[in-house]
Amino acid sequence: MIRLDRWPDELVELRASRGFSIVGAVVDAAATPLAAFAPPPRTVLLLGAEGPGLSAAAQATCDHRVTIPMAPSAGADSLNVATAGAICLYHLSSPQASGLRLQASGFGSGS
Repeated sequence: MIRLDRWPDELVELRASRGFSIVGAVVDAAATPLAAFAPPPRTVLLLGAEGPGLSAAAQATCDHRVTIPMAPSAGADSLNVATAGAICLYHLSSPQASGLRLQASGFGSGS
């Protein structure tokens, strides 16, 4: 975790200077479902505030937007930020996500 004093300028500088991809967790049906997302090797994860989520300025800096699909019968459209963050971090660091990354690059497809 890092704290940025000049938001979102320092985030854009971090991406450019260190080669990070910025991934935003959003509540949006048009975003990539988290389970289908192949994370880049160097990833910054953005989580929004509970309620409003990521600001428009934060979303504009994102290279990728992911969502945690919710069952319609759950009666809620989002999770609290701690739960969403834990789920995202688990996926981004899991061996399955590494396998998705390899498949997206053409390796590990079994052919």
